[in-house]
Amino acid sequence: MRVEIPKTLDDVTLRTYIAYMNAKTDVERIAAYTGVKRKLIEDWTYDAVNKTLELIERSVSECTPIHQSTFRLDGRLFGFIPDMDLLTMREHVDAEAWAQEIWKGERVNWTHMPQLMAVLFRPVTAQLGQFYDIEKYSMESAKRYVETLKSMRMSQVQGALVFFSTIARDCVTDTLEEQLMEAMKMETRLT
Repeated sequence: MRVEIPKTLDDVTLRTYIAYMNAKTDVERIAAYTGVKRKLIEDWTYDAVNKTLELIERSVSECTPIHQSTFRLDGRLFGFIPDMDLLTMREHVDAEAWAQEIWKGERVNWTHMPQLMAVLFRPVTAQLGQFYDIEKYSMESAKRYVETLKSMRMSQVQGALVFFSTIARDCVTDTLEEQLMEAMKMETRLT
């Protein structure tokens, strides 16, 4: 039997990665990552299971995050929030809520990653060259795209996360710098 294992995480969908990360056993992990039926894997030798897991682990560790502003899924063009400075309060609250669900506890809870992606990526409504507008955000519309966004490549998901975390870190740094500057101004006025 020939088993196809993606060479890198770039070739794996978010759906597959969620199933892999939620798997409880080695057999479930292999089945999730390769699409091979569990019954067949249970008949493999112990050595074959371990070699397959080794190849999968190597694949999982290889990923080149790519921040793609737009991409096509199921014939529809999706776009990342084009201007983070114009993030609405609802987008901010929902993104933060999903992020808290994903990163609470000891392990990353990948189950909620599609919901976060549905806040960050929405269908493009208009495009002119590299500029585009995306559908206005609402929780109801975001729910419609969760299943579709599970087909994103993990390199796209990782790219969005790197971009989003960089923006968040910059915002925290800017806020801290602003607070420090304000404190220094107040101190100067008091002396």
